[in-house]
Amino acid sequence: MLGEFVEFIQGVVNGQTAVAAAAVTVTGLVAILILQRWLPKVTAVLVAVVLSIAATAVFDLGSRGVDVVPALPQGVTTFTIPDVSRCWRGR
Repeated sequence: MLGEFVEFIQGVVNGQTAVAAAAVTVTGLVAILILQRWLPKVTAVLVAVVLSIAATAVFDLGSRGVDVVPALPQGVTTFTIPDVSRCWRGR
């Protein structure tokens, strides 16, 4: 674990990471630690995820080197019954 941390720091120093992504990550971790300490009944990880999504949208982090999930397809998927006949062949 210590080796991975050192590699991460070296990557940041060498410019191999997006500063905006590192800022969102560090802010999320700090938010989780603070919320777990002073507001233990609040779901800290969920709050950090929501804040990260909001920061990504507000600051347009996708255009600043942060990998984001593309828009999901709209609409409801169709319901189908899976074909399980292949599961019983060869037994």
